[in-house]
Amino acid sequence: MLKDSDIFNERERRLLYAKKPELRPAKVPSLKDANTIRVPSLNDVVLLEQPSVDQIIIEFLRQYEVNVKPRSVGSWNGWDTLSTVSALFAREGSTLNISSTMFMANRSNQVNSAAQDWGTWKRWALDHKNFEQYQEDVIQTINLHNEKLIKEVEEGIRKAKLHNKNAIKEVEESIRRAELHNENLVKKLQKQKIELKEYISQLIESENLQIEKIRKNTINNLVVILKKSVYPLFAIILILMGYEFISRPKLPESSRQRIQLMTNPNDKNALKARLYFYEGQLEFGGNDYKNAKYWYKKAIKLDKNLKGANYALGLTFYRIASIKGYGMCKAINSLNRVTNKDPYYKKANELLIKIDKLWNPSCNNFFSF
Repeated sequence: MLKDSDIFNERERRLLYAKKPELRPAKVPSLKDANTIRVPSLNDVVLLEQPSVDQIIIEFLRQYEVNVKPRSVGSWNGWDTLSTVSALFAREGSTLNISSTMFMANRSNQVNSAAQDWGTWKRWALDHKNFEQYQEDVIQTINLHNEKLIKEVEEGIRKAKLHNKNAIKEVEESIRRAELHNENLVKKLQKQKIELKEYISQLIESENLQIEKIRKNTINNLVVILKKSVYPLFAIILILMGYEFISRPKLPESSRQRIQLMTNPNDKNALKARLYFYEGQLEFGGNDYKNAKYWYKKAIKLDKNLKGANYALGLTFYRIASIKGYGMCKAINSLNRVTNKDPYYKKANELLIKIDKLWNPSCNNFFSF
């Protein structure tokens, strides 16, 4: 599919869209932009496990204020939950909450009050007329509780999937509209290519005039300074040297210590150059191009063949020129010094081609910027 980049280069698009933003292609969203939510899982459900018969017997006896805790029977931690939900699920006539007074009224005369062993109380509970119904009510309530939890999660899964399906469908529709808009827009640009090219050429000419004006003003200001000085050349050199000395960045103390630890005097300059290059990279990474330029220059001064240094300096000049609107020739000069033995040789050539396409600078005289 034809794109706007197939019709206009980067500089032409920048100038055109700045003046006519309505011609800028719409941003095509991604499916990653869909406002999806996490789909629950049945594994998230914490179900109540079925207690053993002995555990049910112990709880049944507790209803009659008989507390026995045999070591052979482990505890079941679902009774609190069961008592909370029993009112919702237990049918009429449920025995889940038996009044202790029933025990006092109906307790079998065959059970001796002094008999406290587990076997005796277990047999009494199993023979009790309410136990079978009590056991059935416990199991029924647990099953109903678990079924309710599963249904709630299943409903959450259904709603989440439906939400995600609609969210993705909405983004897909946005993608379709954006792509259709861009397709029609590119056709319009292609149809008006000749008129737009003429319009853009005027914008480029106007921008070049502005850059030239800035360049001439800079040169004129420099000439005025030279004329007003009693010793023009000497004064300007002193000013530049003094400014460079005052404004230069301070080498971190840790870096100074690393220089002092260098033991091989023959490699001292090379090691210093690498250290300065490292400092330049730190400054460049923090978008402080002025300080980055300072460190790169110092590195190249000590080691002209330092790999990556000339490309880094050229890239720094390019960033500065892109901000100020002039000074691109300094970037070109640095990039042209990158040799084919440098691993950044290919990148340097790519940047030179980019500068030539976007800026088409003239670097024929001494005062070219």
